[in-house]
Amino acid sequence: MLLTVILDGRTFFVDGSLKKCRREVCPRWLVLFIALYSIPVLSQSPVCGSIAPASAAFVQAEPSRFVLTNGACSGCEAKLGENGNRGTNDASHEFVPRGNDANDIHGSSHFDDSGSPDKSPPSGSTPREVSKIQPAIVSSQRPIAPDFNREIYYRNKREFSQEVGWLPMNIPFPFDFMLNSDYNTYPLKYTLMPMISTLRWHLDRVKGPLIIRGNWELDASGAVVGIPRGPETRYFAWIMGMRRNFVPRNWKATPYLDWRIGMGNIDAKGPLGVPYAQGQDFTFTLNMGSGVRYNFNSKYAVTAGLNWMHISNANLSEGPKYHWGIRNYGINVYGPMIGIVVRLGRPKYATTSK
Repeated sequence: MLLTVILDGRTFFVDGSLKKCRREVCPRWLVLFIALYSIPVLSQSPVCGSIAPASAAFVQAEPSRFVLTNGACSGCEAKLGENGNRGTNDASHEFVPRGNDANDIHGSSHFDDSGSPDKSPPSGSTPREVSKIQPAIVSSQRPIAPDFNREIYYRNKREFSQEVGWLPMNIPFPFDFMLNSDYNTYPLKYTLMPMISTLRWHLDRVKGPLIIRGNWELDASGAVVGIPRGPETRYFAWIMGMRRNFVPRNWKATPYLDWRIGMGNIDAKGPLGVPYAQGQDFTFTLNMGSGVRYNFNSKYAVTAGLNWMHISNANLSEGPKYHWGIRNYGINVYGPMIGIVVRLGRPKYATTSK
């Protein structure tokens, strides 16, 4: 009996009779060469059941012909015949499918005529084999898209903003109840037109739950305020404060809330005898605002909202108690404000997280 062994495209003919091979035909070096040549090929074969693309497998082509090929072996394992002999007529190889590959020893999928996976059990399968077949599980959960706002609001980002407003609406001082003062306005009305240049420094990254998710920024501003209505004509101020950005996931328009405090100089007309005018040049200022910031990208954004501005001298112009000087009336106005924001320097994106 003649055995043909094919290794990586090379064919070797060996007499299948062990007795004849030992006595005369089969040289020992040829048997050793074939054995050594088979070791690296077989060692590259993955464990059955894996999804490795290539492995070595024995295929019985004829009763006395065995072929060693580099085919895929997925979900199968080779067994010898019951007698356990190799290289004889009684030797046989049995390929036993496992799991979902009960009908395909190479792990191929089954499809119907429409191209969809065929859920029917393979033909010739026993009930025990059918029970081992598991349906494919396809996850319907959509992946969470990364939040692009983390490229806009991140720690140590620096920005410059220029804002301009029109504040014509006069109101009482909102904190009069804390000062035991009358909650009212005065006959003299003001309109302010602030132009505020601000350096913004983002202190942290976006974080927090639900509607308070966002970050903080520190603001330092210089303000030039025109006074188109009122006895005074101008006001210069230095202002500092904080802003809270509320940043929902993947929203280009994000709300904000800020508050600032500072000091400044106004050309006061109270000392000149103008009723209800400001009592002295040195004053303090408070600002509070809220609005929406719209981000075009990581570098450019615009803002729009409402801003309240208070100017007064904290009663310094009135002098000691019972020695009245010039009364401090103050200014309290609010109105719309718009601005543009520009990133300074190169972008430095925060680490992506949920």
